Amino acid sequence: MNGIKLVNNEYICDAYKICTYIRSYYFDKNLASENGDTIYSMGFVYLEIYPTENSKPEVYELNIPISLGFKYSEVSKAIRSFNPDEEPEEFAVYTVYNEDIFINSSMHVASTDELNKFVNFLINGKLPQDIKYSTLPSLINECMEFNKASLGIPDFISEMTMSELARDKHDLNTSYRFIAGKTGNENGYATIKIGDIPKATSVFSAIAFEDINSALASSITISKLGKKNKIPPTEEMLYY
Repeated sequence: MNGIKLVNNEYICDAYKICTYIRSYYFDKNLASENGDTIYSMGFVYLEIYPTENSKPEVYELNIPISLGFKYSEVSKAIRSFNPDEEPEEFAVYTVYNEDIFINSSMHVASTDELNKFVNFLINGKLPQDIKYSTLPSLINECMEFNKASLGIPDFISEMTMSELARDKHDLNTSYRFIAGKTGNENGYATIKIGDIPKATSVFSAIAFEDINSALASSITISKLGKKNKIPPTEEMLYY
């Protein structure tokens, strides 16, 4: 990546300036925090790197599933969208200038806490929706590799969970995997909380999760929309 250099295990700004865009809601949800002149945030951020004072910025999207420490000397707010298919959202913008430290250390400390933080980030529906759909399954594996830890479950379970968390943003009752294959659109999904999956699939699933409220909501929604109640694999097994 142009504009950044590594010196003594620290990433240094090697451009006129670097602006780091962090979604404002990260701070409300404890996904980002401030400590002195450093912001610790999950690595799902945007960078604008200005090679010179009057040049147009080069825009980069980071999708790193661990917490990073971003240094800053200036802070501001911005409302914008980096993806033409997404609505503008509020960002906190942190700026460093030439020869300033950009990220305080390239030495990531492997930790199960970091893995747990990412999993909580994921299952609470906080994954940014401008991440390409095809890259979602690899994020959990990357986080486990970064932290030298494992969730202790087969890959197909985590991949199946990811596919259920990503829903068609126009119809949350539909898993986005059925849409992506037909349209090729990588950004037409919305992520939901793992606890909301039962009411988005079938009445049986909601009951199986011991969530009667979700079961009732699922039944009412399916009936109201005139949709067919989906039979999940678990329910099919009971027929044999």
